Amino acid sequence: MTMQSISQLTTLAVKSSQEGNWENGRDLNQQIVDQEPQNIGALNRLAFCYMQLGKTTEAKKTYEQVLKIQKFNSIAQKYLAILKQKGNFVPAVNQIQEDFIEEPGKTKSVCLQKLADPDVLQGIAISTSCDLIVKNHRVNVQTKQGKIYLGCLPDDIAFRLQKLIKIGNTYAVFVQSANKKNCIVFIKELSRSKEALMPSFLATSSGLTGIQEDVVLDEAPLDTNETGSDEGTHMDIPSEDQGNDDEME
Repeated sequence: MTMQSISQLTTLAVKSSQEGNWENGRDLNQQIVDQEPQNIGALNRLAFCYMQLGKTTEAKKTYEQVLKIQKFNSIAQKYLAILKQKGNFVPAVNQIQEDFIEEPGKTKSVCLQKLADPDVLQGIAISTSCDLIVKNHRVNVQTKQGKIYLGCLPDDIAFRLQKLIKIGNTYAVFVQSANKKNCIVFIKELSRSKEALMPSFLATSSGLTGIQEDVVLDEAPLDTNETGSDEGTHMDIPSEDQGNDDEME
């Protein structure tokens, strides 16, 4: 199966989930997993399809498989905990649909660089909402509440997003995992400017924009007090509803 075929399967699988066609979504994601057993996005979508079909045992096993590959995956942790606590409980789709669907070109999990002090990162909770702060040639990430500096985007992603933010693209950002050595944030395009002629993110070889596994950053931590005094361009990230009003058809 070619990489393009995987990309096409991913697009169809995401569409099936958005339409609530869980049986078709299950089959499509299973095809992806058969070809790429460690495809985190497909595994999470597959597990969620099982949940919606009432197959909680299969859902648990699939989420556990995700955590064996990537032990800090917040999506798998979240729904595995729900399944263990509430048995056959199936969450409402409209409450969590956006959490597990990765859309090629529109979402990306990013390992931050120039990290904050390890003690700061250890205190950051999963799903913490963040802002993007554009400063010179960098894009810093800080928490919405408390304005705590966490790190900055890699240069290639920062360069791309700076251009898109400048012409009107908007993004939501939240912490996907954080520990002493790493901080991973999930960035989602909320709205795209009519002037934007390129996607927010380039797809990986699998057609997905999933987390790069087992990444160890060698960057020295920044002094958060020094970073906090930087004067950058603050990007207000609108609510999901506000962003969708401006999104291109």
